[in-house]
Amino acid sequence: MSVAVGVAAVDGLALATDSRTIQQRADHPEHYRVLSDSAEKLFVLGGRFITATYGMAMIGERTIRGHMEEFAVHLPSDLTEYADALAEFFHQKLSDVTPARRGDLSVYEIGFPLGFLVGGYDGSGVGRFIDIKVRASAQPEVTDTGVSTENPGHAPRGQVDAIERMLHGVDWTAVDLGRISIGDDLRRQLENLHYDILIPTTVDDASAFAGFLVQTQIGMQSRHDGTMAKPKEVPGAGGAVRVAALTRGGTEWVQNQGRPLVKTISRRLSLGHVDEAQ
Repeated sequence: MSVAVGVAAVDGLALATDSRTIQQRADHPEHYRVLSDSAEKLFVLGGRFITATYGMAMIGERTIRGHMEEFAVHLPSDLTEYADALAEFFHQKLSDVTPARRGDLSVYEIGFPLGFLVGGYDGSGVGRFIDIKVRASAQPEVTDTGVSTENPGHAPRGQVDAIERMLHGVDWTAVDLGRISIGDDLRRQLENLHYDILIPTTVDDASAFAGFLVQTQIGMQSRHDGTMAKPKEVPGAGGAVRVAALTRGGTEWVQNQGRPLVKTISRRLSLGHVDEAQ
C-alpha cells in the first residue's frame, strides 16, 4: 500500500515516502510477504515537480518507475497539464493490462488501486499538492488537495492509520469504515483531541515534518499486528524514508538512499532526476 506525505510551508513543498514493496500470493490471498524495503516511490522531475506514488507496485511486468521513465520523456511544463497527463498516462497503462469485464465487474472495479501525490507551482506562483487516483474501469480523479504555500498543511496518503491517530486523536477513517455510530456531541468532543499543529514556516520545517510522519507510520506498523477489530493488518509501509523538497528555485533531495543509477537516468533524460518507484 505504501505511505506518502506532502507538507506545504509558506516558502515551499516537501514530499516523503517509505520504500516497501509487498506481494500477495495468488494461491493464498490472505498471505503477504515483503519483497523489498529499498524500493523507490518518490520522483523529482525536471526541477519543477515532486511526485510520490502509492498503491500498486507494478503494472504488467514493469514497475511504476519503469512507466515513469517513459512518461518523463515528454514532460509537460504546467502543473495542471502535468497532473492531467500523468493521470491519463497511468490510466491507459492500467487499462491495457486489465482483463475484460466479467459481468458487471472488472478486476480493479472497486476502489482506486493506484495513487499519486503531485507537488508543483502553478502559473500564479503558488505551490500546490494535487491528488491523483487511477483505476482501469473509469476515468482517473484529479483533485486539488487544498494544501499549498498559501494554505500550509499536510496531506497524508496510503496507509496512514498511525499518522491519523497521532494527529487527530482518532483514526476517523477506521471509525467510518467500521460504521461506528458516534453522536454529534461526542464527535465534537473527540475532534478537540486534534493537535494544534504549528504551521511550517520554511521548506526545511516541511521536510522534517513529512519525514517524521512517514517514519511514525513505519515505526508503528513494525510494532503492531493490526487492531482488535481488524487483526493481521498488512505491513505495507517500511524501509528507508525518502524526502524531496520544491521551492520556486527548483527541487532538491533532502534524504535519498537510492542507487547511483538515478544520476545516469537524469543525464539521459535531461530532466533533473528520475527515481525508481515501487
